[in-house]
Amino acid sequence: MVNQFKIVPASAVRKKDLVRALNIYIKIVDSNTTTDTRQIQHYIANPKVDKEREVFCYVLYYNGEVSGFALLGYLHKRKVLMIDYICVDGKDPTLYFNFHTLIEEHITLELGRKVKYVLVELTTTTNKDGKLSDSFSNHTRKVLSYMNFKVIKGAYFHPSLDSDFGLPEIECNIAIKGNLTQISKEEFLQIVEDIYRYHYGAWAKKFQNEQEVDTYIDKLYARVKKELYAKNNMFQTDFLLVNCQIYDEGNCISVDTQNVTITRRRKGFLNRLYLILLIVMISIASILFTYIFHEQFAIISVVASISTIILAVLEIFRRIRFK
Repeated sequence: MVNQFKIVPASAVRKKDLVRALNIYIKIVDSNTTTDTRQIQHYIANPKVDKEREVFCYVLYYNGEVSGFALLGYLHKRKVLMIDYICVDGKDPTLYFNFHTLIEEHITLELGRKVKYVLVELTTTTNKDGKLSDSFSNHTRKVLSYMNFKVIKGAYFHPSLDSDFGLPEIECNIAIKGNLTQISKEEFLQIVEDIYRYHYGAWAKKFQNEQEVDTYIDKLYARVKKELYAKNNMFQTDFLLVNCQIYDEGNCISVDTQNVTITRRRKGFLNRLYLILLIVMISIASILFTYIFHEQFAIISVVASISTIILAVLEIFRRIRFK
């Protein structure tokens, strides 16, 4: 049986399927970063209500069963696709990869939206043991590590848009995917301002006092700007390759993917070099023993010759295997 993946805009699915998809979202996302599902349903029905942003909500079907929910915002000004949530049943990475790919294809091809950057927030909250404690961000961090995302190391905080703005902001990193090798502080700040004003701010204004939202957003943006320029620099680095099974607990030893590739190639080259040198040394020793001692060490010469043949055969098989 061929596995079938299909996405459908949330506005076009049956009510019971939307409820199932939202239940997956509630189950997967940590409670301190969830959005009221009534607000989500408002934007499902009104995706283009804001001038600078369009909201996209999708339901994932896997072999005909509801298996995921996604919420994204497209910021027209800088052609940024902001991923709020991509949630899949059981945190299955295969479902996530397919869901993510289908969403990008739908937005860029079928809807004709040009996407310059794809962004995701990853919380850096830790527990008392210093381990990353947000399970949803840890899951997202793990799957994005194989999708060419990069982390922008800079001051950034997820807005606290509760009714009275009384909860503390959540410190995050922004993960970014796009055709870039570096990003300046100025461009980073422009992106942050768009996220705050046209993504979170525009959303909150539908449910809270507009002036209070603007005041809060201005204050938060000023904080990011101050902290960013108070530091010596901001830099960007590739995601690290996850190489352990306990990533959800935030306790993971990671290595740079490029270093892994270089190290393996270097190790393979050295192994082949050592084997060739050994073959040469045994061959030379065999010739010397045969020339100097003739019959006295004939048995040694035979053993050395056989060993040389075996090593040569091993090297031939090694080259065929790794060609």
